Amino acid sequence: MLPSLVPDYGKKGGQLMYPDGINATPLTVDYESGGVALSDASAGFFVKTWVGFSEGLNIYIKPEDDSLPKYLLTTGTTDVTELSISFDQNMRPLVVYVDGGVTKLFWFDPSVSSNATTVFTNMNSPKLTLDDKNDYAIRYAESEILLWYMFGGDLKYRKQSDRYGVEYTYSAGVPGVAQRINKVGLDKANRMHIEIELKADS
Repeated sequence: MLPSLVPDYGKKGGQLMYPDGINATPLTVDYESGGVALSDASAGFFVKTWVGFSEGLNIYIKPEDDSLPKYLLTTGTTDVTELSISFDQNMRPLVVYVDGGVTKLFWFDPSVSSNATTVFTNMNSPKLTLDDKNDYAIRYAESEILLWYMFGGDLKYRKQSDRYGVEYTYSAGVPGVAQRINKVGLDKANRMHIEIELKADS
């Protein structure tokens, strides 16, 4: 788990680690580093690059190298316009997606030992990331999934340890005219890197 989050606009971290640095276009495709197979974290989280993508209303995940067949995560109901994937500490996949303008999170809820879909309001450009994928952090429960998003010009997040039920404000009023979150992840300086896309006239 990373130290307390403090907004810092005066410094830049290093380049985002692959594949977090891939441009978030199209918005219905996302990449994440992970283990050898779903629900198998035995070899760590830097074995394969995984890709999440939509085909119609269906949302799938698979290794980028096609070494395993695509796996159906969940199905939208209206129109899937963007998505972001991650994995929990046991390599179970999560996806946050916008379906007909409504943000939904598909995740494994350990309190009921089954998958769940949580619906959110007041959430734009949602992004998922596991804040520390290193073996030590995974083994000693010092990592956490963070759900980042924008609303009303503020940068906000929710935490796995709260079952995504508590909203935190990372920065009230992002400098410039914020349009959306473009990229989220650890950079090569081991800092949480959040790239905000600004409107052209800001």
